[in-house]
Amino acid sequence: MRNNNWLNRQVPQEFQAGFQQMILKENAFLVLLGAAIGGLAHLAYHWIDWQHYQQGLFEREPSYRWLFYSNAAWWFLYGIPIHFYRNWSRIKIGDYPLAQLQWRVDASLIIYGLNILFRIAFIAQTSVMQAFANYLLMLFIFSYFYVDFKRRLLLIFGCMLLTAVLINTQFSLMAAEKLTATIYCIIVAFFVFIFSNTWYNRVIKQFLVEKELEQQLETSRRQLTSTALIMARKQQTADLLKTEVFSLDETAPVSGLAKKKLLRIIDQAINEENEWALFQQQFEVLEPFFLQNILRDFPALTSSDLKILTLIRMNVNSKEIASILRISTQSTNTARYRLRKRLNLPEEVSLGSFVLSYVGKQAPF
Repeated sequence: MRNNNWLNRQVPQEFQAGFQQMILKENAFLVLLGAAIGGLAHLAYHWIDWQHYQQGLFEREPSYRWLFYSNAAWWFLYGIPIHFYRNWSRIKIGDYPLAQLQWRVDASLIIYGLNILFRIAFIAQTSVMQAFANYLLMLFIFSYFYVDFKRRLLLIFGCMLLTAVLINTQFSLMAAEKLTATIYCIIVAFFVFIFSNTWYNRVIKQFLVEKELEQQLETSRRQLTSTALIMARKQQTADLLKTEVFSLDETAPVSGLAKKKLLRIIDQAINEENEWALFQQQFEVLEPFFLQNILRDFPALTSSDLKILTLIRMNVNSKEIASILRISTQSTNTARYRLRKRLNLPEEVSLGSFVLSYVGKQAPF
């Protein structure tokens, strides 16, 4: 999709694809919501049309008949909302082509605007206030859609211009009424445009704040994963040093006292509890409610289970878990099997996918 220069100035290049995906998904949802609300409104319009028909207004005032045609034609616009509804799962996960999503949203707005303008053209023949009310409704609906600066400018001021033309071509209105209605159209369009710009900029700001937080979390996650890997390598190195110390021959220059001293230094260097406490503290900053939530849902979990869950959450593999916890790989696999039982996981769900997708960022209630 072609990026416009205004968006380039507002959203950094690396975030533009994600931002466009987000706003188009929101626009598609607004189209669905508008179709549902509009459907109820047009059912009410049809009831009013029926009352007009029974009163013979269709014959005396052709504008009522044309309003009926406009209301009936509105149902043919349901093609795009139905398409969005059928493809909502793809739209939600970002699997729907952005270019197609964009033109369908644009088409929905243009067709809706033309339908309202058609209503304004005939309502203005009997009531300029009702015509102005439809104009207000159209502009405020447009203002809540997340469209870029150029599209918003064309939609709002294009509809303002066409509405003013339609009102000024009504022979039943006095010149003063036409002038007043035109001025009101311009004033409303101006304020709606300012409101929509403010609304859109707020959405951009919120999006950028969320992306910044995501980047910070990802950086913290990488740092914590790196810490876990360092712990694993440190344990491996310490175990290797211990093996070498124990393999020293009694006749070697190193005495038994010196060997004990070396072992004590190694143990102090790999103080497991201190390192784990620091690791867990950093983890709880990154995932503040993960352990609380999973203990709430599965109270039978042990402290060893929580350590394994924490490491799996950080994408640490079984071999590295074994090194960090100073147990064998076989013991790790056994612990994972028992953990699956405590979590009541079905066979088709892997432990890793469950832990990584587990919702642990909400506060426990």
